[in-house]
Amino acid sequence: MKNVLIHYKLFLTLMFFWLMLNMSMNPINLAGGVAVGAFVTLLSKGILYNENGYWYKPIRVGRLIVYLLRLIGEIFKSSVSYIARIIKKDSIPIVVQVELRVDDPLVISIIANSITLTPGTITVDVDENKLTVISLKDINSSRESVIDEIHEKFESYFI
Repeated sequence: MKNVLIHYKLFLTLMFFWLMLNMSMNPINLAGGVAVGAFVTLLSKGILYNENGYWYKPIRVGRLIVYLLRLIGEIFKSSVSYIARIIKKDSIPIVVQVELRVDDPLVISIIANSITLTPGTITVDVDENKLTVISLKDINSSRESVIDEIHEKFESYFI
């Protein structure tokens, strides 16, 4: 019974996103959504879940919304900051390796992608819970300040 519920939840989630992306309730679109949702649900066994349940811990929706709002703010702040640094020619690239305190692959992916979305930083490599990040910082910044920013601005929401 639990196996059927896992399929059911994943299928409904996929159908919701299908309908939101297509914004159409015509029969052909619904049939296509059912076919794609069922196909992806069946292919996801062994990748997203097994007989015992999902392989990742779900993230609380409230915490995710707060995180997304903070991310949008960080993207805006970084955009303004890096435009000023580029005009002043007051930045240097710093390569740092950040060891995260989280071990959930979903959370690590969210953090790595958030770092890349923020102007002036790029996640170059992910090795388990270690991220290699290139960051454009002002000349007076240290590697530790870059690591502390990542822990504070991105990782702290998931600990």
